[in-house]
Formats: sequence, C-alpha cells, structure tokens
Amino acid sequence: MRRHYVAQTQTNTSEPSQNGAGIEIVYHRRLSFQRRLKYSNLAMDITAWTVDGEDLLRFALSVYRRSRLSVLSHLHERLLPLVVLLFSVYSIALLSAPLRKRRSEINSKEAIHNALLALLRFICPSGRSVWPASYVALARQASRTEKRSFALSIESLLRDVVSGKIELRNAFDDLPALFRGSLSLGLYELTLEVDKGLWSAALCWFSFSQLPHIFYRPAPLSARISEEDRNFHPLAGSSLPHLELTLDGVPCAHVESFVRALQSVCERNQTVIINFTTLDPSVRLWSKELTLCVLPFLSRHHQGTDSDLKYRLDDSKRTAIPLTTSMHKILELLTSENNAFRVVSLFDISADYSARLDRHVQDLEADASLRTTAIDKLGLEGWRQERFMISWEAGLYTAHLLTRWMVVLRK
Repeated sequence: MRRHYVAQTQTNTSEPSQNGAGIEIVYHRRLSFQRRLKYSNLAMDITAWTVDGEDLLRFALSVYRRSRLSVLSHLHERLLPLVVLLFSVYSIALLSAPLRKRRSEINSKEAIHNALLALLRFICPSGRSVWPASYVALARQASRTEKRSFALSIESLLRDVVSGKIELRNAFDDLPALFRGSLSLGLYELTLEVDKGLWSAALCWFSFSQLPHIFYRPAPLSARISEEDRNFHPLAGSSLPHLELTLDGVPCAHVESFVRALQSVCERNQTVIINFTTLDPSVRLWSKELTLCVLPFLSRHHQGTDSDLKYRLDDSKRTAIPLTTSMHKILELLTSENNAFRVVSLFDISADYSARLDRHVQDLEADASLRTTAIDKLGLEGWRQERFMISWEAGLYTAHLLTRWMVVLRK
C-alpha cells in the first residue's frame, strides 16, 4: 500500500489526490500503536526489575543476618576465654599491688639507710644521734640517682655544724678530697655546691677588699708573729737577730706602702722573715674553687673583738691579700727601691702550716683552758664556727688551692 501511495504521489504530483488524507490517517494510527506497544513492554520490564530488586534485597538481608549471627558466635567463642584470662590477670595484679608497694617501701628504706651509712663516713649527727630531716631527704635523693652522688650545700653544711646538728668526722683528710672534686663514700660520692648567697657574699667581700682604707697607716712591727705561733724556724740555732711577721693582715691597696715602711724601719744586715699566703695560679676568677678559698676569710657572725683574738693563730684580721697578690709581686716589692731586701731563701711551708692548723683545732676541743676561753669570748656557736673555719683553711692548703710561703730576707 505504501508503494502504491508513493507511486501515486510521484505520478500525480501536479494533481491533489482524494485518497491522500485517509492514507495518512491510517499510517499515523499504526505508528501510535507501535509506540504504545513499546511503552507497555518497557513498563513490564520495569515491574519485573522492581520485583527482582525486592527479592535481591531480601536475600541480602537474610545473608547479612546469618553472617552477623555467625560472626557474633565466632567472636563469643574466641573472646570469652580472652576476657576470662584478662580478668584473672587483673585480679592477680590487684591483689599483689599492696605486696609490691610494701616491697618497694622496704627497698626504699633500705636504700635510704645505706645512703645514710655512706654519709656517716663524712658527717655524723650530734646530740641525740638523730639525722636531721634535710639529710634524710638528701639520702633519699641520692639513692634514687644512677650515679649515687650527694650534692651538699656549703651554706647548709656550715649552718648545721655551727648550730650543733652535725659534726665532721675527719675534716683533716676529707675536706681536701672534697676541694679537689669529690669525696668517695663507698658506693656513693659527695660533692659540694656553692649557694647563691655564699657566692654573693664572696663577691661583695672581694670587691670591697680592693678599696683603699682612708685611715690606714702602715705599721710593720704590729704584724709580728709571736714565738708561740711560729711553726718553722729557718734560723733555729742562729744568734742573728731577726724579725718575723705576716702579710695576711695588710689591706690589698696598701701592700706597697707596708713594704716601704718595713724597709725603712729595718737596720742594715738585719734578717727579716715574712710569712704570706697566695692563691694557686690554677684557680680561675669566680670559679667554684675561688669561692671555697674565700670562705675562711669572710667576716664571721661570731667574730668577737680585737682583744678576743689572742687564742687564734695570729693577732691580725684577715684581708684579701692572699687571693689578690702573687708570690712574684711580693718578692718584687721586697727587692725593689733603695732600701731593698735581699732574698736569702724561700720556703713552701703549706704542709707544716696545715698540720699546725689541725693541731690548733684539736687544742680548741681538747684543751679545757683554751676551749673555755674561746666559748666565753665567742659563745658555743662561735667556738664551733672557729673550729670549722680553721679546718676548712687547713684543707685548702692540703688541696694546694692555697700556698703558704716563708721568705728569709736580709737588708
């Protein structure tokens, strides 16, 4: 029919056909029918896919439920023994915690006890023989460190010795080792710490000691050393008259004027013996060692008056000249100018002087007359402080931080 329609349209193009409208209507109806059929098939497919999707979802849900149940049962089978094991371990740890705590406390007490026994080699408590709380804390801290070392404050040590809480057991042998670095106490080591307060006091004293004294007048004969205070006599058995004196009480700014006054008062061929102290050249400025050397020269809380110094080693007050003036400078002053001295001999008497200081400490304790005099003049704490300072100075000479010289001069 379509071919016929086409043929007619080709042969009758010039003339309108009467049947053309009817043919077009039939054609369009056929197209609409095919389209409806296509759409109905598509709807059927969608409905089928919807039905299949619901079934698939149900199947997935059923598989998920089954797998979940199997996983839970699997976990239950595996986790239950693990939970029982963990609970057992926790119960055992909880029950054994007091035992461990008590054992650690026992170990801690034993460690502190051992540390105090080590510290007892250097100091011992006085009075009721009960350790002060500060030293128990020091022992606890030392027992917890790997190096097992005590760090003892110098200021605390001095304060406790002066107050009578503790005493040094063997200062003559122990202090030099401390000044060199550390003191061995068995498994432990002891070192000294310089406090800020002590360092500040040393700095102030050292600075003010450099200032000149306005009213100072050099008097060389006032620096004489008495016969009982002499330790080393290079002219023993000699009939030559001699004068022995010390420079440790001369202000730093007036050393030269003192030497010049001494040269003017001495007669020709007269022998003069001068004792003085110098700082070791290895000691650096404001190091820990310098602060240790300054301590015996600082003003003491129980100083006493000038008339109370007769029980000490010399009658002069200490100045900073041992810490500021070298041996070469003093010899240069003594051998210069018109009235210069001639150096006969020079001796290092540090060992003898240190031993003499140690004997003096023992006399302050053992000699009843000397002990009573010192306690009456300075008090009990002043007596303890004096013994401690003299022992400290003796240790500085033994440790070679200070050097005691004796020079024999002749004019």
